[in-house]
Amino acid sequence: KVVLRVEESSNGVEISRERFRKDYGEGVSVRAGVEAFDRLLRSDETPFYVLATASGGDEHLANLSATVQEKPTLSRKVNSEFRDATTPVEVMLKQIWEQTLGVKPIGVDDDFQELGGDSISAIMVQSAVEHALKVDLPFSVLLRYATISRLSEALETDQ
Repeated sequence: KVVLRVEESSNGVEISRERFRKDYGEGVSVRAGVEAFDRLLRSDETPFYVLATASGGDEHLANLSATVQEKPTLSRKVNSEFRDATTPVEVMLKQIWEQTLGVKPIGVDDDFQELGGDSISAIMVQSAVEHALKVDLPFSVLLRYATISRLSEALETDQ
């Protein structure tokens, strides 16, 4: 669970805190939280430190991503030859990977880590695939199937 909290201080943060509560209530969905955390870590304006703590909060908000600055789209810089998606599952996975990693175009033989994928991105991809296909995937799914073609084969075999 990822929780972003605006702490109260004497330098005007209380105004930000109230605006956050007005816009988002007390919490956001797991997916939106992970997306916001990922964007925070990739931002040029990230503070010197980011503190992650465990705390409660069961309220969800699905629309945080619309208010958070989008990641810039990066060019594909991998050594594999580009091969485009052809099956419906490959097309869906390609869209999820491009949206999550902010890289376009992604070929079905491109390696997740070579594209800049990390543990946060892996969780985001895993969550999006589980939601889209209504399946349960192990956390290690992108370590075992590091390309869209291999993951697609595994998913189509399991269904």
